[in-house]
Amino acid sequence: MTNCININDPLFKDIVAAFNGNEALARTAVALNNDIIPSVDAAITLIANMKSEENDERHVRHSDEFKLERTKDQAATLANVSLFANSAQREAISKLLKNNREYQEFLEKNIELRKEGKNTLPSYSVTSFIGSSDFTGNPTKYEAFKLFGTFMHDVLEKAQVEALKTNAKIDEILTEEFFDNVYSKYLEKNPFYIEDLTKENIYKMAKDVAKHVSINNDEGYLILPEITLAGKDTNNNYIVGRLDLLLISNTGKVKVFDFKTK
Repeated sequence: MTNCININDPLFKDIVAAFNGNEALARTAVALNNDIIPSVDAAITLIANMKSEENDERHVRHSDEFKLERTKDQAATLANVSLFANSAQREAISKLLKNNREYQEFLEKNIELRKEGKNTLPSYSVTSFIGSSDFTGNPTKYEAFKLFGTFMHDVLEKAQVEALKTNAKIDEILTEEFFDNVYSKYLEKNPFYIEDLTKENIYKMAKDVAKHVSINNDEGYLILPEITLAGKDTNNNYIVGRLDLLLISNTGKVKVFDFKTK
């Protein structure tokens, strides 16, 4: 997404106003228009088309079929990591795999019930119980920082997944080229703009976190990206949460890295 925009151009200001002060959307409209400031109507159309695609993808991401595939991928990652874990770490991983299998069975049951036209079993996300207090302040700034936090999770998760595939360290994988690729793809569908927060600053932040994670790797921790955990409440409903990074020490104890956006 371009930063070389004359933000004092009256037409650009009109687009920002049309998006209720959301400069990130205005900048995205310009980027989608080959870095030429479009008319207000054209900008609205460009963003609307992009949002329609996002909504379709969001629907897929919330489907039980998608969740099942993601859970199977996590099981494969856990099985792969256990190959070079010690006995204490394998014991911890076995518990994660057991939880994973139970959640897969739950999702498979719901998929079958839906095919039969029956009511599905309820499940709830942990995020629906936390961070839900009323937000006061500029909502566009809140949204921008939320998207920034989600990006940090995204780039670090992708780097750690690649690190596990190649048995490398996450900070070795997270090069500027790797970062730029993830960053540009993310901004295409999740534009955000925060004053004075440049791409270079964001890369430095991600690199610092990667180095911190890598230090734990050197200390013998296994580092697992985005692990889904599911448990039942007193009414037998599934409560589902996802951990951004889970670290297992050589004694089987765990640390959790969770990147908050609220």
